Amino acid sequence: MKYFLVLCIACIAYGVYLFSLHLLNGDLLFHTDIARDFLLIQDIVINHKLTLIGPRAGGIPGTFFGPIWLYLNLPAFLIGNGSPIVVGYFWLLLTLFGLVAVFYITKKVFTNEIAIFSVTLFIYTILFLAPGFTQSFAPVIVSPFLFYFVYLFIEKKRIRYLCWSAFICGLLIQFQPAFGSIMLFITFVISLVVLIRRKQIRYQLVWFIAFVPLSTYIIFELRHNFLETKALYNFIFHHNSSDYVQITYPEVAHNRLDGFLDSVNLTSINTPVVNTIFVFLNIFIFYLWYKAKKSGQRTFVLLVYLYLIGFWCVTFLFKGSVWNYYYWGFNPILSIIFGSAYRRLDKRIFVISFTILMFFMIKNGIQTVNVWQNDLSGKDTSSWIVNKEVADYIYKNTHEDFGYYVYSPDIFGYSIKYAMSYDDLNGEYSEHGSLCTKESTTYLIYEPTLASSHTNPVFWKTASVSIKKKPIATKMIQDIKIEKYKLGSKRVKHPSDPTMVCDLSWR
Repeated sequence: MKYFLVLCIACIAYGVYLFSLHLLNGDLLFHTDIARDFLLIQDIVINHKLTLIGPRAGGIPGTFFGPIWLYLNLPAFLIGNGSPIVVGYFWLLLTLFGLVAVFYITKKVFTNEIAIFSVTLFIYTILFLAPGFTQSFAPVIVSPFLFYFVYLFIEKKRIRYLCWSAFICGLLIQFQPAFGSIMLFITFVISLVVLIRRKQIRYQLVWFIAFVPLSTYIIFELRHNFLETKALYNFIFHHNSSDYVQITYPEVAHNRLDGFLDSVNLTSINTPVVNTIFVFLNIFIFYLWYKAKKSGQRTFVLLVYLYLIGFWCVTFLFKGSVWNYYYWGFNPILSIIFGSAYRRLDKRIFVISFTILMFFMIKNGIQTVNVWQNDLSGKDTSSWIVNKEVADYIYKNTHEDFGYYVYSPDIFGYSIKYAMSYDDLNGEYSEHGSLCTKESTTYLIYEPTLASSHTNPVFWKTASVSIKKKPIATKMIQDIKIEKYKLGSKRVKHPSDPTMVCDLSWR
């Protein structure tokens, strides 16, 4: 067993290497959501104005994430002068903190051996997230503490652990409202049942602590005439409105089944066979602990499955799609649960089963990293290297101030916009570029348009930007097209469409 533990530690080290490989190559996943977060942080730094909300939430129109993810990244942003790579190293530190948290919590509840097994599984369950984080990653780091404090509240019978649980539920809502709200509801019900049994119902008042991390939402609502509250009310009671995306009840059931199967699968291999195997593995582990004698360890395992089943039951109250980032917070906990089987199985059976599982997880992890390295990094518009190369080309080949416009099928074009503003603000170039502004030298930057796209770059150029002449120069960088124009005074004064997305109004 000693040598097997050493092998697991080596697998953890290799997992960390795979997790950091994109940074060692100087690249980062920089799609629309990540670039938007960087623009929001940049806005805080430039305007010295704190924000009460984060980016828009996709599930319910008119609602927002909390701003805590922006503030969490702010120090690294300042240290790196806005460099996504520096912030990427901060994300790597967050990942290492998550590994330590899983080890510590598992060690406290179970044993050192199980802690090592759990961390080994955990690093490979989240490897697909490695190239770049949004704030939906944060519950992966925070959720283990919620389960741990609820477990301590039940086992140790001390109210301070419920206080911490309430606080963490508030944090989870800040990071990922869908996951956090359900976790708060389930935790509230559990605490209510426990306190009624203990005849301590008055201690439910500690739930007001959740308002501390939610204070930014409260202030925002008071200052903006309860904007999100009204959006939630309309969503719940007027969901048949055309303002909301509708899916039928069979589609809801199908979405929930797919999501459940994905949530209990520790790999990113979502085939019917693999999903079925993981369903039976979870049932088997649950059975092993359910039949075990009462203990703190048994309580922890059953508590996790209570949350997991409760989560999917509650989602049926929401007539919309549940996306995979809603339940990433279960990844570290299920890693612990699978590691806990070591306590209930014959050691030889566990070692053989665990080795087979890790072989496929490592193989799958390597394939995931290779897809990023070979197909996306330095090639795709979601690569920071590509966006930075576009910005560098324009600034290096322009010897005067200029204007520029960015075309993107999603209408936002945040990735290129941030790269351009990064070059403009970091002091490397003396020239200044103005977004959505016509100058004597003006650039049009086109992201690739898919055949299925509803947007039209030709229409965008002529109708939105209002430029109808031919460019004096054209440059292709991967699939991004750059056109350079020389405009006379009349064309400079001709306005472009004011409805184009040129700021962060859409967040």
